Amino acid sequence: YSLQALVGLNFEDLSEHWSDSGVFPYGAFFTKYVLQAALLGNTVDIWRTPEFLLEKFNKAKAITKKDFKDAEEVPPFKFGYEYQYFLLVMTIALFYSTVVPLIIPAGLFFMSIKHFVDKYNLAYLYPKTPNSDHSLTKTVSFFILASLILYQGAMAIFLFFYKKSLYPALLVVLIS
Repeated sequence: YSLQALVGLNFEDLSEHWSDSGVFPYGAFFTKYVLQAALLGNTVDIWRTPEFLLEKFNKAKAITKKDFKDAEEVPPFKFGYEYQYFLLVMTIALFYSTVVPLIIPAGLFFMSIKHFVDKYNLAYLYPKTPNSDHSLTKTVSFFILASLILYQGAMAIFLFFYKKSLYPALLVVLIS
């Protein structure tokens, strides 16, 4: 049945599917992704499942008292991973915010839960880490700016196809 549908596919069907779905056809998927990140991702962060499993594994293979002490040591907070994951979800929420308005509360929900989970983890669970040379902050600022530029480009493309005119698209680009 699926092979027959694939062979019988023509360009009129594709253009009809494109017009039904719009320029951003996967809005529901990304809304579900942001909600999943808010609920499941933050649950894993609060439970610290990977660190717990690593601790159990290291304790099982430990022989000396120093090995046991090293196995119980809490690893440092992974700022790089947490920042990039937060930026990914923020960029998805920003990118789809105009054409899929339901993603805005989902993104706010993720950011609120993520803030409280990371605050708890940094305050009570993970050891304090030394200051760096602020290279991570510079990189994060660059990627936030890049996501805003990506959003402006997507809105210009969306307005060009939706309004069938170049003026709204140019207006979005010129305002930024």
